[in-house]
Amino acid sequence: MLPHPAEKLQNFFGVFLQFHIGVDSVYIGQRDGQKAKQVVDTMFTAVMLLAVVMAAAGWFGTPAMLRGMRTQPEHMEAATAYLRIIFLGLPGITGYNTMTGAIRASGDSRAPLLFLAVCTAANLALDLLAVRALGMGVEGAACATVLAQMLSFLLILGYANRRPHGLRYNVRDLDLSWRMLVRGLGYAIPASIQQCATSAGTLFLQTVVNGLGGSAVTAYTIGCRIDSFAAAPIVNIGQALTIFTSQNLGARQQDRVREAKRYCLLWAFCIGGAVKAAADAGVDYIHSDAADMYDLKNMQLMGGHQIIEGIRPVTDKPIECHFYTRECDRLFIEKIAAAGCNMLILPAEHFIGAPLAYIMNYCHEFGMKIGLTLGCYTPLCFVDESIYDIDRLQIVIHGVRKTDGKDNWDWRRSSIDLIKRARAEINEKNPACDLAVDGGLRWNNMDPVVACDPDVVILSSAVFKDSEGIEAGVRKCRRSLDEAAEKYGLN
Repeated sequence: MLPHPAEKLQNFFGVFLQFHIGVDSVYIGQRDGQKAKQVVDTMFTAVMLLAVVMAAAGWFGTPAMLRGMRTQPEHMEAATAYLRIIFLGLPGITGYNTMTGAIRASGDSRAPLLFLAVCTAANLALDLLAVRALGMGVEGAACATVLAQMLSFLLILGYANRRPHGLRYNVRDLDLSWRMLVRGLGYAIPASIQQCATSAGTLFLQTVVNGLGGSAVTAYTIGCRIDSFAAAPIVNIGQALTIFTSQNLGARQQDRVREAKRYCLLWAFCIGGAVKAAADAGVDYIHSDAADMYDLKNMQLMGGHQIIEGIRPVTDKPIECHFYTRECDRLFIEKIAAAGCNMLILPAEHFIGAPLAYIMNYCHEFGMKIGLTLGCYTPLCFVDESIYDIDRLQIVIHGVRKTDGKDNWDWRRSSIDLIKRARAEINEKNPACDLAVDGGLRWNNMDPVVACDPDVVILSSAVFKDSEGIEAGVRKCRRSLDEAAEKYGLN
């Protein structure tokens, strides 16, 4: 196995790859297309020239670097050949990363993901061709990687030049600016110093590991792969927050910046652990709320496939996405399904008629169940027809009068009649449909609601805000549910 620095050296010499993102996002937020193009032209040109210099330095300096890192003699020839080819491909990966940074800064994260998938598939196919069919060994693997990177670069460059967003790059129509270059370097240098220090430390550690023999090199390489995979979500959250922050600073929306920071930190450090704790404590479902930019303004940045992607690895429990929205398209459904969602729940008051029929079919296409929710004061008649074909009817029973002023609501007593009528209608029309209740329920107030025979009780504050912790909250609620079910003779 080749030593790991093939990637670390590339990172070490690629510290300026995306330093334009922050500046570019600011001008996009200000809707200043001319300056945004000036940033792209200046930074992209500078980065590509730097990449060519780095590629030449890497080609000629590879043997000396590998000797300095105490690479095992039996690896030296193969490592030299591999790294030299990888360095020749540095302009390709540099161009791809820089241009995808510009496209993400404009708010489009789907196209880079698509081209990355194409690059990965091409790399795999070329690996099989070069290594297995042509017997080229490590040189074949390196050539496959470089060709795939060049392909992705050309695709993303062609895509950028066809989009009407002012981020086109044409060598015959460059708008270069020394002021933009200096400003970009001002943003880049602190982060670059940090990345250089990290890469230098990694290279030093690799040098020590190389002196321990082939087995140690193999073990270290495997560990680094796992570490990179584990760190990817946090790194991408940071990148997304960088773009979002820059755009909103440009648009003078500082309140949204603070809100985004709060939610990103919450997702990065808390949600996965909290969900795992609840799942281990014995909950039956994981209920994830999401909201659009219209309903529930205080939660407009909450939820979606990113949250589900974050919690799916820590639990095998069914995950349901309760989406407060007025519109829902096939792409959203596809994304949450791919992330590991098992059920989509939509507000009944916004989804009736043919649009709901399409959504039901989309959910079935991607192997998900479909549910509808009756929001506060929404009458049962909204689901008189759809109830035949849904998998969940969820009734929101939040109260509007009794609250402690800290987002802890009680449930409204008028909902008891609604739950009873819903239970009767489900039993008559679609017994396979689950009846769920959501809102204001805690271990010490749920008895009258459980008496109405719901199939699912959705709990949030009762679990995650319990003074004794998540496990204690689940235990208390489970005990109250079991006692009420026994009391009323329910299954």
